[in-house]
Amino acid sequence: MAKFVFYKNFEFGQFIDDPAFKQWVFSPTRKQDAFWKGFVAIYPEKEKAVIEAREFLLGTKKYFDQIGADEQEIQNKLQEVLDRASAKTKADPQSGHVVRITNSGQRQTTGKKQRFSRRWAIAASIALVLCTVSWFWFSNTERTLTYSTNYGEWKTVVLPDGSTVQLNANSELVLQKKWEEAADRKVYLKGEAFFNVAKKPKTGSKFIVVTSDLEIEVLGTAFNVHTRGEGTEVYLEEGAIKLEHGQQETTMRPGDFIAYSGQKEKITARHSRTDSGGAAPDAWKDGVIIFTNDYAFPILKKLEEIYGIEFEVNNEAIYSKKYTVAVPMEELKIVIPILKKSMQVEITVENNLLILE
Repeated sequence: MAKFVFYKNFEFGQFIDDPAFKQWVFSPTRKQDAFWKGFVAIYPEKEKAVIEAREFLLGTKKYFDQIGADEQEIQNKLQEVLDRASAKTKADPQSGHVVRITNSGQRQTTGKKQRFSRRWAIAASIALVLCTVSWFWFSNTERTLTYSTNYGEWKTVVLPDGSTVQLNANSELVLQKKWEEAADRKVYLKGEAFFNVAKKPKTGSKFIVVTSDLEIEVLGTAFNVHTRGEGTEVYLEEGAIKLEHGQQETTMRPGDFIAYSGQKEKITARHSRTDSGGAAPDAWKDGVIIFTNDYAFPILKKLEEIYGIEFEVNNEAIYSKKYTVAVPMEELKIVIPILKKSMQVEITVENNLLILE
């Protein structure tokens, strides 16, 4: 009982730092299993912290193992990651998307609250921490290359295997500098990119795109990935890809579009261009942004992402209409008059704020 008392006030970070806890997670014995089961039985309010800490350590070790880090590197980096991850885990995993569009003269934040079961809330918190681990490690090691674009900037990148990636504005791609011939090729994406993947028929090595929500496994294909925090959208132009999300897998065929939410842990939209028609989600790579019969919100949100601007809507009727808009991906001053004409609105520009009337 005395040993149980020692841990009764522990929280997530303390469990991770505790040598006995880490030994149980990485090299469990029957005696240790019995101890921690007994601890949770006596202090059920600590079950959440125990589960989160255990899954975090296992996920971190698995991740570092995959990229070839040794045990000493894991120990050295773990505390640094914890310091950065702690701020993330304090965020409310149930909060919705922050919106900067209002129908008054004031900008404010809104967002639909999503109700999660306790299990999904824990999973969302763990996913958030593990995402921080991945990006911290890949942004702070000499083993990696980072390609990024600013607002209003587009870039084409040639990868070590000959694959090409077109990065949309406000995006980042991270990968290891050296790729072994027979090893799987893995890249990490934040933002939006179009991939044209080189096939490896001799080795059959996979090409894997990792986002904060899922892993996209490729054998040789062309596809578009958009990931901005609320979820990940994938559009397959040609070939075949497999999405790994949680314990499930989803195979896509050419023309398929899938939107997946890591917070909700489910596919939120799925359709085929042959069914829905309209412009392909990857039209931006050809120098044009196309919206076909879309509501104002996704149009304005997309333009915010690309140009780093904010919209304020003072006419509520704008939200209820659908628009077809095609704008060249050039300077914002060229986009504004086209937007005014296509949406039949008045736009006032105040520094980085565009006001729609």
